Parts: sequence; structure tokens; C-alpha cells
Amino acid sequence: MFDTTGAPNQPDLFASWITTASLGVSSGIVPLSGVPQERLHEAIVHEDNKIRIMAFELVARSKDVLESEVMEKVKESFTWNTMIPHAEGRTDMASAIYAFLTHLKELEHAARRDVSRGKTPEIKAAAEKRLVVAADFHHWFVNEHLTPSLEASQSHPALRGIFALKTLTRYLDVFSDSQDVLQAVFTPQRVTLLIACQASEFAEIRGQARSILGRAPLPLAGYETLSTPATQELLASASSSINHPRRTQAEAGRAALTIVFTKVVLPSGPKVAAAFINDLVNVLEQHVEKSEENFATGIVEYPLHGPLSALTEMVRCLDLQTPDAQNAWSPVLHRLIALVDRVWAVTRQVISLGPSADSENGKEAVAHEIAPDAGDELDHTNLLSGSWRATKEAAELLSALIAVPLNASATQTIWNREDGNKAGRTFLIWLHEIRHRGTFSRIAPSLALVVDAVKPRKEFAGLVESWVEEELETVALGQLSTLRRSAALPYSFLALVSSDEALLDTAVERLIDMAKLGPDTKDETKVHAMNTLKIVLLDGKQTRFLPRYLERTLLVALRAFESSNWNVRNVGLILFSTLAHRSLATARYKEVFGTRNALAGRQTLAAWDGRYPEMIPYVADYLRRARKEGPATLTQHSPLFPILIIVRSLRWSPEGAQTADSLFPVVEPYLGSVEWQVRDVASQALSSLLSSSQALERAKVTATRVSHESKDFNTLHGRLLFLCRLISDVIYWDDVAAADKRILEGDSSTAVIPKAILDCVIAYANATTPSNPILVPGAKRVALNILQTPEPYRPGLDLLHQSAAACVLIEPAAPRDVAALLAPQIPEDAQLAALDKVEESSSLQTPEILTEVIRLTASENSNAVRTKAYDVLSAWAATPEADAGIAPLAGDILKVVKSTRCVPLREAALPALGRAVAVSADSANLGALATILDKTSDENRVSSWFLLLRMALN
Repeated sequence: MFDTTGAPNQPDLFASWITTASLGVSSGIVPLSGVPQERLHEAIVHEDNKIRIMAFELVARSKDVLESEVMEKVKESFTWNTMIPHAEGRTDMASAIYAFLTHLKELEHAARRDVSRGKTPEIKAAAEKRLVVAADFHHWFVNEHLTPSLEASQSHPALRGIFALKTLTRYLDVFSDSQDVLQAVFTPQRVTLLIACQASEFAEIRGQARSILGRAPLPLAGYETLSTPATQELLASASSSINHPRRTQAEAGRAALTIVFTKVVLPSGPKVAAAFINDLVNVLEQHVEKSEENFATGIVEYPLHGPLSALTEMVRCLDLQTPDAQNAWSPVLHRLIALVDRVWAVTRQVISLGPSADSENGKEAVAHEIAPDAGDELDHTNLLSGSWRATKEAAELLSALIAVPLNASATQTIWNREDGNKAGRTFLIWLHEIRHRGTFSRIAPSLALVVDAVKPRKEFAGLVESWVEEELETVALGQLSTLRRSAALPYSFLALVSSDEALLDTAVERLIDMAKLGPDTKDETKVHAMNTLKIVLLDGKQTRFLPRYLERTLLVALRAFESSNWNVRNVGLILFSTLAHRSLATARYKEVFGTRNALAGRQTLAAWDGRYPEMIPYVADYLRRARKEGPATLTQHSPLFPILIIVRSLRWSPEGAQTADSLFPVVEPYLGSVEWQVRDVASQALSSLLSSSQALERAKVTATRVSHESKDFNTLHGRLLFLCRLISDVIYWDDVAAADKRILEGDSSTAVIPKAILDCVIAYANATTPSNPILVPGAKRVALNILQTPEPYRPGLDLLHQSAAACVLIEPAAPRDVAALLAPQIPEDAQLAALDKVEESSSLQTPEILTEVIRLTASENSNAVRTKAYDVLSAWAATPEADAGIAPLAGDILKVVKSTRCVPLREAALPALGRAVAVSADSANLGALATILDKTSDENRVSSWFLLLRMALN
């Protein structure tokens, strides 16, 4: 087997060879030394990542891993897999490393057992030798393999550092129970490297390094006390970094302070920890005072976000389970919560857009607060950024201050009911007045943590319910701005009700009522209610509850289409589209309205009616009323279009036949609507209400109707659309008799009507084989005549040209017809369609068509046509006749390449130029082409014609 799959002249079988060898080695059939060593080395250093990883698994599975020769191969394989560019490969290698380390640990355990219990001196000596090899590997792995990669984590590419951290994590997963291993890993040098990883731009590096440091034994090597030089240097750097405007640097400073706090300060005792936090609180208080004295410069020169974020992390690290700990930390936490209020009082001047600031006086006050004196310079970007970041961090700190004590102990004494209520209302104020998405997107999850902490506790009973009631009253008042989809208001509801089904019921019921109230209800209230319903109901946590509310919410959204207020209609459209997509979309939702398979995948009308019994009666009633009242005026608005969308998104079934029959006569009149889109969607809706046999009968009746003269072109067009939909989507043509086909094959001044007729022919020819042999050729002649006859512009003419070109190109497409589509007088849309067809089919590469393609490259057509013509020219099959026609074009194409400013045209002309020069054997232009070749794109650089050109240049 080795000889067969491992032959040097069969590289495709290399993977099979490794798999075979790995099976033999792991099962003990053959020792690793029995594997061809030259081939094994070739696999270890192979250029393919997968081959190298398989080679590593081969040597790592050996039962002789603790033999020095085998271990050297393991080390070599580790070295060659230091950096793997693909995520899938890194995952596979990490799994293989974990398996090897687990295997190594088992072998070490067996060797120690042999040393202590070996029956003979030879067994003990062999075991001791294996342990020496294992110890040597551990030293090499940590010091020579991982450390250089950790040192490279600050350089680019970062893949090496990321993989080294992942490998070290796997190593600790297996060997963290060994104090010797922990002492060897967490040396002062490596601890410093792991801390330095916090300055990386990559979150994965920062997170993994932080997680690894969490496993370090105490005291932390090199950072044993606060007075250690390394600790002092780290604190100084971190204190400077947390205030940096760059987020990654600020996060690095915060992480460094937290590491010092958890690994150095907390183990030193509660007094040291309290003093450490109080020092940082003093810094925060000084910064707040500077901002209070002069807000315009204070928050920029003395940022607040750094100390706030660091304090948040430290509060989360506190152990507050015992009464003594709570008593010790209570003054600090109360001091911090007061500072949160002061931070908001500072930043509110800039970022608050609450109702109180809507007046002219409010605006003037805010402008006055931030307006510089004459001649002063003020960076408003830094001012706004500092305010937003400070508020975000203040929200996270407030969340930690409330949640950590409440979650730590069932008998906490730090916060009372009034404190919890004040904190919750502070969050609600933030979410009402802040409209910056980056800010409130962090505040809302912080509120959710507070809700989760407060809700289960008896002393805080009813607080969350009161907050929900306050939010509902806010919606009812309609005083908040509706801009930005009601901003944070929906997310405040989401934070309050997502973990409580009863509260969710209360909130949704009230919101639905407010959204559907009559003309006396404020439009702002309706907008807020529908925006909130969309966010709350479509959140992942509430997915299982959506069917409970979907019908009533969908009815609310449909009624919103009738509002005279654009905002109400707009939010109704958004709510309807999201709900309809969630409830009606299938696995093939991208093709729901275009293919027979997609129609078969829709929900049935009967199933939909059974789930939502009020929807179909509402649809039928509205369609009757709208038809009776006549077309809407310019000042009236209607949910007609979305209602028809609902009907078209369902399908007929025997169980729902009666319902479909009752809907058909109320939908059919809309085929004559004055709106094209209404006619189109009505045709789709009607086709959804018919079985295949019913569709055939309707198609015959409709074909007869459209054959008769009619002055109502809207109705004629609608019937044609309906007929096209029946032909392409509903009728099963394998069961249709030839006599029925002939009824359908029968013969308007508007462009859309002949377009629809041609579309019917195209759909018919694609769906079945026509029994009338002249139908398709006749349609092709009519379509070609339409394209060859110049016409003044009229609405829909471009769509007619597209359908006419598609009709001419119905299979089988004759070369003569394709060449006719490339003629000068043909519209460009048709020329592009013909060029696409030539590029797809080699049977159309005739001399006649080549002549027309060459003419198009030099024509005055648009760049799109010329670009496509060059693409076709480049892809033309190489024949003596084609080469003879293309060779003389080199000079003309070179001029185009040099002169055009259209990048797609130039990029398309380059391969054609390469072909022309390559087949012409003319070296006159090669000097200029050498420069062009060096500057061309990578895609054209690999073109077969450019390869020929490069050979000519060489």
C-alpha cells in the first residue's frame, strides 16, 4: 500500500498515503520507523497545509512519541506549522495539538508509573529516559516554540500570535494541574509578553492573552507587589492609556489595570484593594470637577471614559458574598453611584435630546455651554466623542454597581429599593434623551443586566413593572422624537420585558392598542408603538412568542398604510415587511415569485387561514370595499399592494379550495388597475389561488379574452400578466393535451402589452414544446422587426426591447438571428443580450458573427457594448480564420488601451490586445505592450492570450 500510494510520480495520492500510514501507526500495525522516512519528511515540510497537518497527526499518534527520534519529528512538524493562513486549518491543527498533548500526558503518566513500580531496572531506566525526553519537549515547547510567536504577536501578520495563544491555551487545558508546568509557563518574561498582548489591535489576541493570564498562579511572576518596578511601570502606562481616544489603546490600559487589580491588589487584602480603587475614584472625581468647571475643554483634556471603564471592570471583580465585604465596599460603591450622576450632569449638556431641550431656550442653553470665546479653538468632534464614551462607560459602571451586589448575595445590604428605582429611572432617562446609536446600543444591555438582577428579589418587587408602565406612558404621550426609528425607546422595552413573559404580554398588548387607535391618537404614539413592536417581537429571545401576536400586529401594520402621515405609513411598511418576511418567507425566499419550485414551497392558504383566522376575512373585506369605493385619490392611501402580496405569498391546496374560490372574484378586478405594479401583483395573487387544472381552464379563457379587441388596455395588460404567470408557474404542461395548447396559441399600441405577449411566448417555449411549428419562429420575426424598426421613446420601450431580444434568442438560436441582433441599428440592450449568448455558446462563433463583433469594438456604441465585445473577442475559439480576422486589430486596440479613461473597457481590451499581438507575429508594438503588461490587473495577467504575449516578449 505504501508503494502504491506513496510513489513520487503520484502526488495526488499523497493524502491517501498519509491516511494509510497514520492508520497503521496509530493501530500498532507498523512502527513509525517502518514508514518511508523520506516520504514522511516530504509530508512534514509540504507546501499544502492539509498535508502538513496530516503529517503532524501521523507522528503525534505514534506510541513511541517519547522516543527521542520520534519527538524530534514532532518538534519539526510543530515548527513547520507555526503559522497557518486559513481559519479552518488552524482549527484542525489546534484539535490535533490537543489530541497530541493529551496523548503525551497519558504516556508521561505511564512512564512515571513504570519508574515507581517497574519490575526490573531496565524498565525503570527506559521510563526515566522517556521522562527526560518529555521534560525536554516541555522546555522546548514553551521556550523555543511558543515564546518567539508570542513576541511576534505585536507584528503583522497577527496569525502567528493568534495561533500561538490558542496553542498555549490547549497546553494549559491539558497540563494546568501541574505546578511545574505553571511555573515554567508563567515566567516574568512570558507574563510581560501576555500583558503586552493587551495592546494588540486584534480582539482575539487580547481576549486569549487575558484568559491565559487568568490561569496564572499567585503571586504573578514579575508583578508580585505594587512596589515591584514592573508593576509600577505597567500602572503608569495603563493610567495613561485608559484616557487615550483610540479605543484599542484605551481597552489595553483598562485590561492592564484589571490584571494588576485581580492578580496583585486583591490578593494583598481588602484594605489595599479599597485604597487602590479609591485612588482611581479620586482621579475620576478630579476629572469630573474639571469638566464641571469648564465643560468645553475639561472633558477633552481630562477624559472620563478611561477611569469609568477601569472602575467597571474592577467592580465586577469584587467578591461581595459576605456581610463584612459588603460593609467594607458599601461606601466606595455609594461614592461611585454619586459620581455617575455627576458624569451624566456633565455630558447631558451635549448629548441630551430630550423634550426639555426642544425649546429655543434649551437650545440656546446648550449652545452657550459649549460655545468658545471669540478666537478660541474647539474641537467639537472630540467634545462629542468624549461625551458619548463617558456616558456609555457610566451606564456600564452603573449596571455593575447594581448587579454585582444583588447577584452576589441573597442578603445584600448595599442597595435599598429607592436606590434600585433611581438606577432604573436613570437608565430610562438615558434611553429617552440619547439618540446616538453607538451609545444607546451599550446602555440598553446594561439596563437588561440591572433588570435581571432586580427582578428575582422580593425587596425590589414591582420595580420593573413600574418601569414598563412608565415607558408605556412615554409612548402614549408621544413627546419623544420619532427620528432614527424612535432611537433607543424600543431597546428600553426590549431590555425590560425580554426575560419576563408576563411583562412581554402586557407591553405588547398595550403597544398594539396604541398603534391601532383612531384619528384622535397622536401619530408620534403610533410610530413609537410600531417601532417598538418591530424590535421586541423580532428579537431572537421572543421568537417563540411571535405567532401569538403576529396576526394583530400585521393588521395594525396594514391599517397604517391608510394614514395621511408619511411617518406612520413608513413605519407601517417597515413593520409589515419584517413580519411578512418572517411569517411567509420560505427556504427559497429569494425566488418566491419567479419559479414553479418556489410556488410549491410556499405555505398553503388553508394552513395560513388556520393559524391566523382573522387575516383572510380582513383581506376579502378590504378588497371588496376598495373596489366599490373606486381608485384612491392622490390624497388617499391604501394597503392594497401589501394585501395582494400576502395573497400571492400563499398557494392553493385542496383543503383551502373553498377559501381560494371565495377570494378569486375579489382579486380578479385588480387586473384592470391603473397601477402597473398592482396589476402585476394581482396576477401573481390570482395564480396562487388556482390548482393546475383550474389554471389550464383559466388560461384558455384568458387567452380567448386577450385575443378579442379591447379598448381597456389596463385590463388587457393585466390579463396577459395573469396568463404569463399561469403558463410559467402553475400549469403542469406534461399533462396538457395538444388541443388545449392550440387554444392558447392565438395573436396593442402600448409597449408593455407586446412585451407581456412576448413574455408569454418565452415562458410557453421554456415550459413546453409548442404544438404549432410556426409559433416561435413567427414570434422571433415579430421581435426582430420590433428591434430593427426605430421608434420614438415611449414608456416601457426599453423593457419591450429586452423581451424582444430574449424572444429572438429562444433556443435554438440561429446564427443569422444573432448576427442580426448585432447590427448597428439594433438597441444596445439587445446587442448586449446577443453578445452574452455568443459568449455562452461556441456553436454561434461563425465568421458572420465575428465580423459583427469586430465592428462593435470599433463602433461609437456605449462603453458597455464595446467592453462586452472585447470580452467575446478574447474568448473566441482559436482558429486560423478567427486569428486572421483578429490579428489586424492590434494597432486599433492599442490606441483604445492608451486613450480610454473607462477602466472596464481598458481591462476588457487588454486580453484582446494580447491575443491580437500574439497571433499577428508583429513585434512593432511589443515595447509599449511590455509596460502595459506590467501595470495590468492580476485577473488579466493570467489570461491565456497574455501568456502568449509574455512568450512573445521573452
